[in-house]
Amino acid sequence: MSAIYRLFRACLMAQDWTAFPVYPSEASVKSPESSCEHTCQRDCELLNEALRREQRIALFYDSLSNQCDYPDVRRFLSELAAEKKQAAQRISDTVNRMYSSFDPAGC
Repeated sequence: MSAIYRLFRACLMAQDWTAFPVYPSEASVKSPESSCEHTCQRDCELLNEALRREQRIALFYDSLSNQCDYPDVRRFLSELAAEKKQAAQRISDTVNRMYSSFDPAGC
């Protein structure tokens, strides 16, 4: 096991993960004000939830990176944050493409 991995693992083990649940709850995915009539409404809601989570994880990795004083681990965490930001951008682009193809009268 590499030293970077051990340090990263120790850093992650020290974090409070209750703010990052693994599976979305119905309350976090189902928006009560949603009045969309499209059959893909659930897909949009899930993509928006995935977007929020990717953004939160990217912020989490950024905050870990800012707290870290070991250069290799800091660089590793910065790379993870950049990957999550790219994933969030891809999700955002997909959601925007979906919304642009909708008939606005149905939402």
